[in-house]
Amino acid sequence: MHKEAGTQAPHSCGWQPWRRFVAPVLLLVTAYTLLIPLPAYAYIDPATTSYIIQIVSGLIISLSVAFGIYFRKLQMSLVTWRARMSAWLVRLSTRKPDQQTAGRTARAARAGKAGKAGKFAEAARDARGESILQPPEPIKTHRQLSLEAMQRAVASGSAVGGVATGGVAFVGADAGSSAGQGAGSGFGAGSGSGFGAGSGASAGAGAASGSGAGQPTYRSTRPFNKSQFLFADGRRFRERLLMAALIAAGIAFTLVVFGCIDLFVTNRVLFAYSLLDILPAILGLFVLLTVVLAALMLVWRGRVFDLVASLFAGLLVMLYLQGNFLNLDFGVLVGDNFPWQNYAKEAVLNSAVWLVVVLIPLMVRIVSQKVWRGLVLFVPALLIAMQLVGIVSITAGTDVFSRPPEEAYLAEDGLYELGSEQNIVIISIDSIDQRYVNELLTAEPDFFDGKLDGFTRFNNNINHYAATYPSVLDMLTGQRYEPGLPKEQFVNQTWEQSTFLPELHAGGYKVALGLNDPENLPDANVVAGYVDNVKTGALYVNQTMAVRRLVRLSCFRYLPHVFKSSLWMSTDSFTQDAYHRDGFDDKDDIFYRQLTTVGLHVGDSPRHFTFFHLRGVHEPYIFDENFQPISDSSQVSAAQVTKADFTLVFEFLDQMRALGLYDNACIIITGDHGVSSAGRNASLQRGMSDPLVTALFVKPAGSHGTPLQQNSAPVSTDNLHATVLKNAGLDASSWPPDYFAVPEDADIVRDYYWINKSPRGWQLDIMEVRGDANDFKNWKRVGEMEVT
Repeated sequence: MHKEAGTQAPHSCGWQPWRRFVAPVLLLVTAYTLLIPLPAYAYIDPATTSYIIQIVSGLIISLSVAFGIYFRKLQMSLVTWRARMSAWLVRLSTRKPDQQTAGRTARAARAGKAGKAGKFAEAARDARGESILQPPEPIKTHRQLSLEAMQRAVASGSAVGGVATGGVAFVGADAGSSAGQGAGSGFGAGSGSGFGAGSGASAGAGAASGSGAGQPTYRSTRPFNKSQFLFADGRRFRERLLMAALIAAGIAFTLVVFGCIDLFVTNRVLFAYSLLDILPAILGLFVLLTVVLAALMLVWRGRVFDLVASLFAGLLVMLYLQGNFLNLDFGVLVGDNFPWQNYAKEAVLNSAVWLVVVLIPLMVRIVSQKVWRGLVLFVPALLIAMQLVGIVSITAGTDVFSRPPEEAYLAEDGLYELGSEQNIVIISIDSIDQRYVNELLTAEPDFFDGKLDGFTRFNNNINHYAATYPSVLDMLTGQRYEPGLPKEQFVNQTWEQSTFLPELHAGGYKVALGLNDPENLPDANVVAGYVDNVKTGALYVNQTMAVRRLVRLSCFRYLPHVFKSSLWMSTDSFTQDAYHRDGFDDKDDIFYRQLTTVGLHVGDSPRHFTFFHLRGVHEPYIFDENFQPISDSSQVSAAQVTKADFTLVFEFLDQMRALGLYDNACIIITGDHGVSSAGRNASLQRGMSDPLVTALFVKPAGSHGTPLQQNSAPVSTDNLHATVLKNAGLDASSWPPDYFAVPEDADIVRDYYWINKSPRGWQLDIMEVRGDANDFKNWKRVGEMEVT
């Protein structure tokens, strides 16, 4: 049985056989992405609350839109049925005589079979004597229109065999069913029936004798216009502008606005400035990035525009999923190197997920342009709305928008002064592990010869914590971490309750702290009563640098795993974005430059206590052994940076000797914590993997004229305070014994707290160390403590 002419479906386009599998694939990918998320931890853990609020708000918005569409369609249906009922009632109330009814029937028959809506509309029009608009006919495809035009041409006899007006020619015909059957007068027409068919000789291309077996087919005689196929676009510019603007705004809002604000608010203690100080720069960058991304899409038209917009829309969706669900647990990036090479499989899997999800909008575009248009408009708007709700929730009730015009800080005043009679100096070199000193001495065995006169090296010393906070706080107060208190409250309370520095100040010592660390001292007002270099002044904020670092950190969170190693950074870098112009800078190369240019001098106080905390051997390294800046941390080793720091120490000691103040001084060279050989973050999930022993060199007052001594006593930060107080001539009986009072064979249990990631959140693994801390067999885990 033959089909009617012109109803032949166009030839298959290659991708149609697997078209039916697109929906199941999309469903599986969506289920994997949303139902089996991997842990997500940003550079510094953002609050989980914001994620939950975003998800809830997204569900509410989506349901609102769905209900809106449903009720809109219901409203349209009711209006349609109301119109139909009205037409029916009009027809009943205005019934005419039989001849009028017969006339209407004849007119309906001549017009062809119509639907119920057409009958009602016609009856109402006849009754009221006015015109009612009919529903538009279904829009026909280009091929249907072309086929109908040629059929009309054949019927009118205006076509020639093998050639048809409009650029389309028939190459074969069915003698039994082709439109326009009959003998034609055109070139190549035979005596038989059917276009281009007959029993005689025919010159028309594709002529057939007898009856054909198939439907008429056609081909375009015009050459394929690739440019028109790719770039022809019947849409208005404002329609493409709306799509491009929404997608671009969604990407820029995620990376710049929400990413930066979320990281700032959830880690407020790290920033000495207000969100208002950098908000104009954030919004300006958001607008700029939106314009640039939208322009990259709008330069294209037609199918190419759809392709580019689809890829950008997929990028937006994947950025959101990566930042909230797909990140690995990188721990808290405090600067320690991360073993990216150990996560190659995760990187490949993550890249595969990115490839699939980014291509989903393009697959939707192939299946249905109408559905695609709705998605590329709705999804970006939904994500922006969700993240706006998240911003409101995390900023409400916080002080992120407020900062006093002036605040207390630690100035450089007094840091380079020495007392005319007695001095106590502590130089804390961040992350100076015992291993680094051993590596330096292996390369240069005589490095310390003659330079540490009167010093004793304690090679069995530990701090109590594996990070600068709260290790420096412990060194300056003698107070241990107290769980259950918010961080800033605990820090301020610790400074207020400590008696260590107040005792020194009361004993006649001028106390100066070289510290640039908002974690260990967020408010310098709490030490203003006994620290002499506290000043009050306005904070200078470098908006450009601050936003650059926040955006880089946001990209670390949102971009694929393969890009994260190039975006890795340290918390310490944020202290460089806001500073007081005469505040202390903890970078070693700047401190060394101050020593060699300004130098030490004798102040107006006979007794001085000075504490310096330097950036030291903390990764990433920014200078070599000669204090020359480097761009790549891998260019130098930890031993080289350790050598540079001791060059700084030797310069400090030489200047003290030149001033005649060396012999009577107590000098302590140490660090705030050691470093695991595998990197601290590398073993966060597994706990400690090797011992952390901090380098320690101590010169008591009056000790000089002797070479460097070695001591293996089991000491720790607990012994620091009594050593200082004893050398200051003050009562130290309420503190643990000083370094030199601990026997080398003492059976002492020292405690250590290793920060670790547990399923419940951050915790401190409580370790006990008995005997030689250099032997990891002497380290034992005995408990845990939750971190608030």
